[in-house]
Amino acid sequence: VKEKLNKCVDDVDLVKECDDVHTVSALLKMYLRELPEALMTFDFYDKAVASNAIIPDDIEDEGKLLEMMMPLLSQLPIPNQCTIKYLLSFLDQVAKHSETNLMTTYNLSIVFGPSLLHAREETIETSLRSPRANLIIQTLTDNNDKVFTTIKKRD
Repeated sequence: VKEKLNKCVDDVDLVKECDDVHTVSALLKMYLRELPEALMTFDFYDKAVASNAIIPDDIEDEGKLLEMMMPLLSQLPIPNQCTIKYLLSFLDQVAKHSETNLMTTYNLSIVFGPSLLHAREETIETSLRSPRANLIIQTLTDNNDKVFTTIKKRD
C-alpha cells in the first residue's frame, strides 16, 4: 500500500487494501515521520521541547501551556498550520470515541507525538524529552478548537 501511495497511484482504496485501522494509522505515522522536516518544525521543537526558555519544564497548567505555545504555533509555515489543524481535529474526533476504541488524547499523543514533534537527530536526551513533546500534542488535541482559529499569511 505504501508503495502505491508513494507512486501516486490514483486507485488506492484504503478500505479494501488495509484490513484494519492500525494499518492506516501506521501509514499515516510513517508518512509524518519520513517528512524531511517534522510537521511541527525542528525550530518549534527546539523552542518548545528542548529548552525550557519559553515553556518551563515544570508547567502543569494546561491553559498557561497553551498560551505559551500560541506564539510559537503562529510561526509555523502556513501549510504546516493547516495540516496540524486538520490532524488535531481528526485526533480529537478519534478521542471522542475513547470508550470504544480506548484512544484518549493521552494515548493518541503517545502514538502520534513522536511523528509530529521530534528533534532533528534522535539521541538519548531527546528520547527523555518525549513525555514533554507528548504533553504538547495532548494539550493541542484537547484544545484543538482554540488552536489555529485564524491562520493568517505572514508578510
